Amino acid sequence: MLRFVLYDDKDRVVDVYHSREMFDELEGFDKQVEYLELENGNHYLEIEQNRLDTLNAFDKFLSQHLK
Repeated sequence: MLRFVLYDDKDRVVDVYHSREMFDELEGFDKQVEYLELENGNHYLEIEQNRLDTLNAFDKFLSQHLK
């Protein structure tokens, strides 16, 4: 199973530490995981560029893994 972890580094709902830890743990268990951390973003993807980056990353991820 593939995993995709997305996080905004300025999220006030969930600290970025948790996302980084999850990524590290998944890699430690040899799980296939991609991680995207967005700069100056928040929990709600309010910055337009972050929304675009997220959608592009999802598109790339799904294109690679859904064949």
